[in-house]
This record gives sequence, structure tokens and C-alpha cells, in this order.
Amino acid sequence: MSEIKNRYHPYQNNELGQYIQSLETRYNIKDEINFFSQLVNFSKNVDAPYHRWFKYREGFSHTLVSELIKRSEITSDEYIIDPFCGSGTTVLEAKKLGFSGLGIDINPMSTFTSLVKCRTYDDNEIQEIEQCLEEIKELYPEEIIEDETQEKYAICDKFFSSHNFQQLLKIRQVLNSLDTIGKISDLFLCGYLCIIEEVSDRKRDGNGLRKRTSRVTNVVNHYVEKIQSMLTDIKNKRLKNSIFSDIKLGNATDMTAICSELINAEVTPGAIIYSPPYPNSFDYFESYKMELYLGDFIENSSDLADLRKQAIHSFVRPGVNLKQTPKYINWMSQEIECAIPEKEERTGKKDIRTRKVPAMIIGYFADMEEVIKQSSQTLSEGKKCYIVVDQSAYLGKIVPTDLFLAEIAENYGFSVEEIIVCRRARTSPQQLKLYPYLNDLLRESIVVLKRLA
Repeated sequence: MSEIKNRYHPYQNNELGQYIQSLETRYNIKDEINFFSQLVNFSKNVDAPYHRWFKYREGFSHTLVSELIKRSEITSDEYIIDPFCGSGTTVLEAKKLGFSGLGIDINPMSTFTSLVKCRTYDDNEIQEIEQCLEEIKELYPEEIIEDETQEKYAICDKFFSSHNFQQLLKIRQVLNSLDTIGKISDLFLCGYLCIIEEVSDRKRDGNGLRKRTSRVTNVVNHYVEKIQSMLTDIKNKRLKNSIFSDIKLGNATDMTAICSELINAEVTPGAIIYSPPYPNSFDYFESYKMELYLGDFIENSSDLADLRKQAIHSFVRPGVNLKQTPKYINWMSQEIECAIPEKEERTGKKDIRTRKVPAMIIGYFADMEEVIKQSSQTLSEGKKCYIVVDQSAYLGKIVPTDLFLAEIAENYGFSVEEIIVCRRARTSPQQLKLYPYLNDLLRESIVVLKRLA
């Protein structure tokens, strides 16, 4: 870092640069890129039973969770917590390995699909699923789309070809007409959510949805194949009903309260494993709005806005917590703010989005401080917390998220055991051209914390 700093001067504030360098020196930065580089993304899940049902772009792999569970030395009478559970990878993998788990997420679509994936099904329920699937095949050709259904989901028609959208709506009507409730109907709705991106003319990309033409021409067949694939996993890889697991809709900043409300008192918190949203300005609700609308989790843009207000400040939004902020966070915010005029002079354009980033940085670390505080209150002495996080960069200014979270954690009863470097992180080609040092310095890491007495 010192060589890069002296050569490229990434930070104009010398105090900030020196402080970041002191954190690099203070902590045990351990390079495990060869082992972890393929484990910190979702790609390993595409062929894994249960995990493969829903493609969650921001998720990490089940093999990463398996490794961290092993390192945590959790016991059978303890459970694992993931306060940003996303697609449920942590809780599901814990259950497959024989450990209890609790997942929390603010996205109702995420909590729904995660809960369905973690459920167990007996022989009678499997038989009912098979019967319902045959019923869907018989009902579909005769189904006529009602006007109220067309109107209800009209907000999403622009994301699909007319043919695929009509087929998708007809499947939804058939699902509503099935004579089943609870676990079985939830499974069929989950399968429906799992195919939405695949049959749409959109692809999750960066901060939203990018246009691309779907390769699926028969939505019904695609849906049936998805349910059959899910059923194969349920039959061949039975989950143990005796293992406690639960998914709660809620905020990571309410972790302690949510844990205290658990009905199962036979297990206690043994480890926390999570990957929070990164401070990268990505609005993850924008990426999953098709599923939110078509799954009836929201009805309008106001509902979507309400969800955004509850999320961690990983993207530009109002409501920044302006409580007392650590000096290094203020320095980081000011560093980005001071670099904006130079960019605007270079491009000749006012950069509205980047002007909001300094406030986002303050809000993000204030929110994450509360999550870390809650983690400390939840865990007992000697228990570990693993935070998988990416560094980000704005205008060539590296935001060392892993170092800052480690520093915050030390204020809440944690020791920083190590920071594991998993892979080199990427940034935009535009930034790399202007600031080539980013290619060598940005990283994705696991911050390993241990609760002190």
C-alpha cells in the first residue's frame, strides 16, 4: 500500500492514507486467494441441490459456508445466524450439515424462497406435489387470462415478450386455482419465482436490470422442468426434519430481538456468517423488482420505496443516520466529495449520482456499526462472526470496507482474528483506465471476529 500511495497518491488527505496503512499493519491480513477465489460467488451453487433453485446474483457459494462452519467449531446444540440471508445459502447448508440456523432478510421475496428451500417434505407431501404438477399440465391449455390479472401485473409487461408474459400470467392463474395451501402451494410459487428472470427479456446486472432477449420460448415447459428439478432434489437429498431452521422477515439491525423471540430454546447462537450489501451504490430491490411484483410481495412503487427505506445504506437513498461518525469515515466521505469537481471538470457534466455517495458512505458504516453491535450482543464469549465483504472505489478512492468494519468491531467486544483475502475485486473499465492501481489493490475479504469476554 505504501508504494502505491507514494506513486499514485490515491488519498489527498494524508491522515486518511496513514490511518488506512496503520490498519493494514495492525491486522493479520492473510492471503487465501488460491482456496477461496471461486467460493465467494454464486457460481458453485448452479448445480448444487436446493441451492440451484433460485439464481441469486449476489450470493456466495455453499462450499464457502461449509468451510466457515467447519472453522467456527460450532456444536450440535448451537445455531448459525445469517442476518442478510438472501437466498438462504447459509441456513440451508447448515441444515444439510446437521446444524440449526436462522436467516434474516429485509426482502420478503428472499425470505420466502429461503424458507421454502429449507423445508422438509414427507412421502405424502411429495405425492401431493406430483399430483398438483399433473393438474397444472391439464389445466393450463384451457386457462383464459382474466382482465383483473392483466391489470394487476401490467407494470411488469415491459420486461417480457408478449408471448412469454401471457404464458407467465396463465401459470399464475393456474397456481391460484389449485386446491392446496401451505407448504405445497408455497413450493409451486417458489418455482414460479425461480423462472421469472430466465423467461424475461432482462438480466440482473450491476445496479438493476439490463435488456437481453430470453432464450425460453415455452414458459410452461420451462416451469414444469423447474418443478421437476426441485422435486428431484427433495426426493434424492432429504433434509432432516429434526434440524431446527427458520427464516425471518426483518432488519439485521434487530438481530438480538429476533433471536430472543425464537420458539426453539434448545439451541443457542454459535456463530454468525453473513455477506452484507457492499457500499457499491447498487440498489438490490431494483434488481429483484420483477419477482417482488409478480410474487405479490409489493403492489406499487410506494411499496418498493418503503422496502428501500429499510435497507442498509449500500446505495444512494434518503434517511442517512447523522449521529456522531468516526473520524476515518468522515475523512473517507470528504475524500470522495473533494474529488467530484475534478471529474465534473473533466467530463463537463454534473455528476448527480456521485455527489450523493459521500452521504451514502456515512450511512452505510453507521448501519453496519449497529449490525456489528447486535452481533456482539447476540454471541457469547469465544464465538465467531464471519463477514464476507468487498472493497469499493469511487473516483479512484478505495473504500477499505474490511478494515473499517474490523476497526468498528473492536469497539464492540470483538477481537479481529484475521482478514482473509479471497480474491481481487473488480471495478469498472472506466475507473481502471484512469486509476490502474485499483486492479492490484481492490479485494474481497472475510473479516474473522471473535467475541471477547
